[in-house]
Amino acid sequence: GAAGPADAILYTHLPAATGDVKAVGFVRDCEVNRFALTGLDATATAQLATKGVIVRGAAGLPGISTPAL
Repeated sequence: GAAGPADAILYTHLPAATGDVKAVGFVRDCEVNRFALTGLDATATAQLATKGVIVRGAAGLPGISTPAL
């Protein structure tokens, strides 16, 4: 991608900072929800797949929420 390769997904938002910052990230062998991610494109999805990060959810479709019956 334009910002570099997709190697991991941060667990939560981090404020801008200079220097090293401790963080938690998903780096391999996990499944993530496409609709919870920002800026994900087909290239990033493919790059994450090489790390074992599976992106679930159909690209280009809105999320559907159905109430429990």
